[in-house]
Amino acid sequence: MDVRSFIELDRHAVSRLAWKYETLLTLRRERNDGKPIPARTFFRALCAEFPGALKELDRMPPSLLERRHQELMAALGEHRGTATRVAVPLWAGVAAAYHRSLGGSLSSVPNELRERRAPGRRVARAIEHVAHTLELDKDLVQRLLFPWSTYGALQLVDSGTIAGAPASSTIPVTSQHIDASPSSLNREPASTHVAVPVAASHWPVD
Repeated sequence: MDVRSFIELDRHAVSRLAWKYETLLTLRRERNDGKPIPARTFFRALCAEFPGALKELDRMPPSLLERRHQELMAALGEHRGTATRVAVPLWAGVAAAYHRSLGGSLSSVPNELRERRAPGRRVARAIEHVAHTLELDKDLVQRLLFPWSTYGALQLVDSGTIAGAPASSTIPVTSQHIDASPSSLNREPASTHVAVPVAASHWPVD
């Protein structure tokens, strides 16, 4: 029988992940409605805090973006007050670890070498690092991070119903984040860190 598994994350990290998914939903909806999209600096800051987010923006089904946002908001709502750590579904812990690992690999590569290195290689290394850190199967990590190719078959996997997964783990969190409310995409992000996009995208980050 499957066992619903959770990972404990810093409350701030959960809040920022929730912001990310709400922002991706808003970006997708506004583009579909023909509305102007934010300035290029916004996307650069988004990629700086959440490397790999553009792939989610381009490919993750809207229903899954919405469900992930709702699950994170529910987790935050269940831990009000002074609680500093929040139990979240396994996929959220994997996502937080992946963003941090991929961000570290990007910052360690000189700018002049980034274009010559295959983005897929950095992604593969980040997946391996997350799997090792959280003691998870690498294929499972990949399915949780990139569920769009087999979305219909991964409903239970995405919601954290994984037998034998660790009950909790500490995921270090970067303190740098975009200073904007979840529903406000017209404000200029406060972050000045510039990140190179990790995948081709239709969004203005070049």
